[in-house]
Amino acid sequence: MTADDERATVESAYAIARRAHAGQVDKLGVPYIKHVAAVADGLVDFDPEVQIAAMLHDVVEDTDLTLDDLREHGVSPRSMAAIGLVSRNLHPELSYLEGIERICSSPDATLVKISDNAHNSRPDRVSALKRMTGEKPTPRYAAARAMLFAVARREDVERILRRVNPSLLLDY
Repeated sequence: MTADDERATVESAYAIARRAHAGQVDKLGVPYIKHVAAVADGLVDFDPEVQIAAMLHDVVEDTDLTLDDLREHGVSPRSMAAIGLVSRNLHPELSYLEGIERICSSPDATLVKISDNAHNSRPDRVSALKRMTGEKPTPRYAAARAMLFAVARREDVERILRRVNPSLLLDY
């Protein structure tokens, strides 16, 4: 499919993500597509362009796909802009928090990153990682949330947190 043939849909974005992340697992050994789907599910109340960006938020960073590949699959420039901002490998010169600051320049990328951060910060995931690796939770996620929450609409943040990680509402 080319961009001229058909625009990407949430369903086609899921198919792209499923193929791209096939065989990948997260640090807990869970199929990586479950994280991607959870991040996208956090944005189900938002428009399809944001949902597509969420579904594809890690493909450029963690697979062989490029933004050009996504364009060929009909992913819109708006969705690709958000994906480009959240793909850390495209901005290696930036520290983690500098990357978050850059993400905050885009409302769409901000929403995607809030959902991503919320899923990565779920208490069950954090405690399981601590048991498996002995690693303590990284404080950079909390610092990133403060930056992201400051630029997003409160009702949007709350809507995402209710779906992805309600425990974060206690700190919000």
